[in-house]
Amino acid sequence: MQEQESKYSRYLRSVSLAAIAMAAASEGVLAQATENGEDTNLEFSVDEIVVTAFRSNKPANAIPNTIRLIGGESLEKQIAIAPDLSSVLAKLIPGYSPSRQSFSSRGESFRGRTPLYLIDGIPQSNPLRNGSRSGFTVDPEAIARIEVIPGANAIQGLGATGGIINFVTKSANPSGDLEQTMSVKIRASDDLGGDAFGYRGYYSVSQKIEKFDFIASASYEHRGVSRDGDGNAIGFEPVEGGSQDSGALNFFGKFGYDIDGDKRLELLINRFKIKQSDAYVNINGDRDLGIPTIAVKGQAEGTPPSNSALTGSFSYTDEDFAGGNLSLLAYFQDFEGIFGGGRFGIFQDPNFAPIGDLYDQSAIQSKKFGIRTTYVRDDIFNSGVNIITGFDYLRDQTSQELAQTGRLWVPETTFKNYAPFIQLERTFFNKLTVSGGFRYEIAELDVASYTSIAGNTRRLDPSDPRFYTTTEVAGGKPSFDNVVYNIGAIVNVTDELDVFGNFSQGFTVPDVGRVLRGINEPGLNVGETVNLEPIIVDNTEFGISYTNEFLKLSAAYFKSTSELGSRLALTFEADATFDVQRERVEIDGFELSADVALSDEYSVGGTLSIQSGKSDSDGDDEVDLLLDGNTISPNKMTLYAEGELTDKLGARAQITTFFDKDYDPANTRADFVGYSLLDVSFDYESPIGTVTLSVENVTDKFYLSLFAQTFGGNNRQIAGRIGSNSNT
Repeated sequence: MQEQESKYSRYLRSVSLAAIAMAAASEGVLAQATENGEDTNLEFSVDEIVVTAFRSNKPANAIPNTIRLIGGESLEKQIAIAPDLSSVLAKLIPGYSPSRQSFSSRGESFRGRTPLYLIDGIPQSNPLRNGSRSGFTVDPEAIARIEVIPGANAIQGLGATGGIINFVTKSANPSGDLEQTMSVKIRASDDLGGDAFGYRGYYSVSQKIEKFDFIASASYEHRGVSRDGDGNAIGFEPVEGGSQDSGALNFFGKFGYDIDGDKRLELLINRFKIKQSDAYVNINGDRDLGIPTIAVKGQAEGTPPSNSALTGSFSYTDEDFAGGNLSLLAYFQDFEGIFGGGRFGIFQDPNFAPIGDLYDQSAIQSKKFGIRTTYVRDDIFNSGVNIITGFDYLRDQTSQELAQTGRLWVPETTFKNYAPFIQLERTFFNKLTVSGGFRYEIAELDVASYTSIAGNTRRLDPSDPRFYTTTEVAGGKPSFDNVVYNIGAIVNVTDELDVFGNFSQGFTVPDVGRVLRGINEPGLNVGETVNLEPIIVDNTEFGISYTNEFLKLSAAYFKSTSELGSRLALTFEADATFDVQRERVEIDGFELSADVALSDEYSVGGTLSIQSGKSDSDGDDEVDLLLDGNTISPNKMTLYAEGELTDKLGARAQITTFFDKDYDPANTRADFVGYSLLDVSFDYESPIGTVTLSVENVTDKFYLSLFAQTFGGNNRQIAGRIGSNSNT
């Protein structure tokens, strides 16, 4: 730690430690179950929790899956502690890996796979060239709740091999009263006048006027420089970019019109942009000595990394259509992500500059348009069978450009996906609910002929210009059609105990852009490249859940298998360049979650997740190689205590522990050294509203991220942050 810390830091630490003592003396914290995003006290209840991510409004206790919901005050407290949504997920969701605390979620996995991020059912992921920026497309304060469904499934279509994370946005105030909300937040990790000082403002207005309702909000946030436990400015991710020292602007609106009691029209629009400054440069660390990469004042080269996303949808619902419920959704997303640059070998081309002198950086552009239709009807033909059916269409056009020279690194690639689906469900003896169905995926890629960049062919002597030659690649239209299935059952043993099991398949394509940009052999045809074959993931899960007034407990075992999976393998260490390896992958794990209401005001709880995985490295159809830290998360345990200390003062303390993990020496350059982080938060009901004070990493623990420990070179020895927030 720094030899002299500011009065502000000492004050925050003193307040935080005092709060921990107060919480310990009170023996616990308030339990909160979320009901449609609103908090309810006194007891746990799941019967009324409705999950929309299953394409219909289904109670959580009727779904044969482990369901996690984060909403209301619980979500607000986590956002107050950590400013990015990936950190919220890492602290609360079993099976979700440590957050990188940056723009990028690369290296962040969910049960060892990639999750599908949604905003109100609109896909945010870009699977054709996965830049891992899906978690930075909406302002956290525009979100009412987060629905998390772990495990591969295809109910939302392409991409959910690890699970679904659906950000459900806020809706209009139904009371008819004009509702206005304003919040101001400040964040600092040293003192209020330093470069670590950050601030944000948020305003929303909402009202229902007869048949018309609306909610609109705007926010702006400036994030200061983050500091590690030793007081140094944390280094910026050299390629992905960092969310620190950045500015973020968000405009959100949702407008609805009730045609009558059954029919409704709704328009959603969200514009989000975040941009890193160019006022800092990195000083590389030393991974062998454990020295972190730090940032110092200086003019950064190139265009600052940024994320820009425009998301919109128009929906029509009819709750009395042919005896059922019809939903039509048309959506679009226009996304651009600019990445950090460098003089990497892959970027070199003697036609532009001498080898080693050429600076460049990449930018991903993706435009999506989709239509989702869903029809739900209960008790068809008086058979007791409920049906969910529909048809989905997606058109995704993606490319990746080298922004400084205008070269196409990934050619414009168009993906079209057509998918009819049907899901049936029936309950027997008022105890056993069986559900199952299938989704027929029809997909086509359209890639025009293109020229790969010269740096892709470097081989024996990267300094010799003769080894830098472009490659002509013939285009093609590979197409795939697959049927993905699911079947599950849940038994309501008692009113409090449920037992469930399910088998489900998820469908996605590998990182097509990474495959295409890696082709360096003349004469290859895109349509014949095996690496473009789709990934089908089989997910099996068994679990139990128990809920009464005082205890909420769940446990699950899962196994995830893909015959032709996808693994990123490091090819050029100096550039941190990865290629896609297609091979059999097997992952399994165990998850446990418990919440105990000690009284009407206090509760404690926690989670435990354990996972491991292997791949088939030699093609004999037997997995033999342990998956690395880029895929498999270290085992994790979380503990919390929460409660109302007085009628106006509430507090929460939480500990997140990632345990040591040994990865296969042949597959990684370092094993993972675990760490524990303590966060605290206080809420005070003042005459002007709720005042929140929260501190992330209270003890100023110094630690290196999972990505830094298991993959990062000297330029990516990024440490974790400390911080504090105040919110009014």
